[in-house]
Amino acid sequence: MSLHIKTRSHKTKEKVRKVVSSDVVKKNLANEESRQFNDKRHDFVAQSELQKCAHKSPQVKQLRIFQKVINAAGVTGIKGPVSAVSSIVEVPQKKSNSSSLDIFQRALDENKIDRYKQILGLNSVSVVEMPNDKQIKVTSSFSTYPAPNVYNLSGDLADRSLLNIEFLKTDEQVKREFGNEAYNYYDNTSAYSYLKDFQGGGAYVSTSKLVVICQGEADRALMHEMGHAEQHERLDARMGGTETTTNQVILEYHNFILNENQYDLVETEKPLEEIDMRTFYNRSNTGKHKDKNWGDLCADAKNRFPLNERLLQEIKIVLDSKVYAPWAKKTAHNLISEYYESIAGK
Repeated sequence: MSLHIKTRSHKTKEKVRKVVSSDVVKKNLANEESRQFNDKRHDFVAQSELQKCAHKSPQVKQLRIFQKVINAAGVTGIKGPVSAVSSIVEVPQKKSNSSSLDIFQRALDENKIDRYKQILGLNSVSVVEMPNDKQIKVTSSFSTYPAPNVYNLSGDLADRSLLNIEFLKTDEQVKREFGNEAYNYYDNTSAYSYLKDFQGGGAYVSTSKLVVICQGEADRALMHEMGHAEQHERLDARMGGTETTTNQVILEYHNFILNENQYDLVETEKPLEEIDMRTFYNRSNTGKHKDKNWGDLCADAKNRFPLNERLLQEIKIVLDSKVYAPWAKKTAHNLISEYYESIAGK
């Protein structure tokens, strides 16, 4: 379902972007409890500033959403050993309905990555685009990739492969621990098809602070994964086995509300009423647990991972703003439902 608000103001559009930007949220967490989580480089202002901005900007753009969830602790259906400590967070995304200019055709656009970093407040990130080339395997080191398909790789990271960063093991360790047959599978599978088939087209690897994305994925998918990098850099929020510091559903809602939802605010020329606001992560898990409320969610979540409380604080600041009011209730209900589905039986 789409909600529509009529507006044509470019200035309003920019104000909306500022309301949902993580920078604004960071500034509105000026209290002693939240300061212990935040980076010293960020300045804070009172929450009233966000409300003031929201009051001036009653229109909000609606943004598209992605549908599919991949278990961040491992790859489902893989034809080989599942990583013991996977730090990959998926990037399943709907293809952009925008013009073809929104799609990577041949290689990474460094200027676009730099701009997204600035929008997200991200200091550093490395990106590797998997070329649609059968000769580049899961075991191929990134140093063998075409130069236009890599961004900001250090020498150490450049010498690794998709296999190495997923399993946190060298090729020899994979052979020794998983066997030659498993290794041969990776050595004969293209990096592009592997990432496409088993990770939905891209991922953020927290242990390497690396975004990996398939050639041809939408720019929105890139911003989504760079959003995970921002969460990791600023809050140490990450998923995957022993690397986990927060609940995945909370992590994903925080990312699409504060980071990914900025995509259409800066990239599309469509009027606000033609863009769909993202309000859920996995639709099949919404509409449940109607006996639970926001207080229940916060009470349970903070006892599981301390960082959950901080992420929920930042989410609530955006949902409570007047500019987000048309979608706040629905988004909150969806988050509560998906959270309780994610912890069912745990």
